[in-house]
Amino acid sequence: MPVLIVGGGPVGLLMAVGLRHFGVDCMVVEKHASTLDFPKGRRVTTRTVEIFRQWGLEEEVSNVSLPRPDSLFVFDGDTLLGADFQRRGMPFDDVTRSSPTRELICSQEQLEPVLRKQAQDRGADLRFSTEVVGFTQDDDGVTAEIVAHGEQVSVRAAYMVAADGVRGGTREALGVSRSGPGAFGQRVSILVEADIEMRMEQRQSAVYWLRRPLSGSLFVAVDNKSRWLMSAPYNPETEPGESLTERRCVELVRGGLGDDSVELRYIGHRFWEPTALVADRYQVGSVYLVGDAAHVTMPEGGLGMNCGVADAHNLAWKLDGDLAGWASPALLKSYERERRPHAVACADASLGPARPPNPIDGLVLGQVYHSAVITPDHTAESSPAPLARSRALDPRPVRQRLRRAHRPSRETSARYRRRCCAHHGNPPRRPRHR
Repeated sequence: MPVLIVGGGPVGLLMAVGLRHFGVDCMVVEKHASTLDFPKGRRVTTRTVEIFRQWGLEEEVSNVSLPRPDSLFVFDGDTLLGADFQRRGMPFDDVTRSSPTRELICSQEQLEPVLRKQAQDRGADLRFSTEVVGFTQDDDGVTAEIVAHGEQVSVRAAYMVAADGVRGGTREALGVSRSGPGAFGQRVSILVEADIEMRMEQRQSAVYWLRRPLSGSLFVAVDNKSRWLMSAPYNPETEPGESLTERRCVELVRGGLGDDSVELRYIGHRFWEPTALVADRYQVGSVYLVGDAAHVTMPEGGLGMNCGVADAHNLAWKLDGDLAGWASPALLKSYERERRPHAVACADASLGPARPPNPIDGLVLGQVYHSAVITPDHTAESSPAPLARSRALDPRPVRQRLRRAHRPSRETSARYRRRCCAHHGNPPRRPRHR
């Protein structure tokens, strides 16, 4: 097997789509039985939509996203249904001059089935309810031990891509540490059904910032009709997890709605920690980290999943180049050098500057890559006018919160020089286990 992908979330599944786009065989191993069943990341940035378009995914993802008018506004008020609120437009006009695409709001539990189907239809070997329990490396690749339905087997791969998330075991098994400010308290997300579509007609937004029931509470649009997700700060020292019963969750949601007469149906809740951390290394031997395994950002700006999508887009064609025999080792080594600075910039922006409705097009579309395989085009790296209007657009860290970070800067068109081919023709194919 050329590539083994550990983790079948959005980044792992997209990695499979990308590899199959280049004709590379791959296997995806995911320990859960199915794709995500609870709302999570929702913002699909302009750059991510460009990548989806390039790999033939844009139309299908758009079909399961929120209608365009629902994603144009940000709501700010005491409660969701209260009389005191403001509804502000998102600054999307600047982006349209830089890209033919538009960003989308697509909840992750809607996105993952699309990516799963596309990966499978294109020939990827997808194995859910299957877990990697260990792996070893040698000069020619990786041997992973996987368990499915109680049976353990060995899988041999030229490369392994770890897309197993922030709690996955691959990064720790590699001994890779992380840098950054860490976790910022805890939160609880509560999913309910409430028939308030008509009352929300003049309020519909992509995100709803609230001051009740607790400061820092918010609702996010799932379908902007009947399914609603409320997120609120949570302190386990004053309110242990077991005390957050269905009744208590409904009470919190009612406090956020501001109308006790609304009929609610509780669906479920999840605890989570807002965190900003970046792995100190993205590659160890033949194993590469992508997505939340490599970096995790605060929710402000919705940058985390999109940063992972860019990881997969950067790595897929480089793996293809190595496996096909035309790339030198320098090409794959450029992955960390190019992607880690952008993750640092995203993590830093998620600490506040990327909070909607602040524009993020400079960070999303304005990241320049510096590595040994890029030929400088001598373009001056001055900030274009649209990028100068907001600090949130500057991809440089606003504060030096992440130590050991490479210095990111603004984008020019990155042109890769295939030094592997140089001026003497293609190098000999390197032997790989397929």
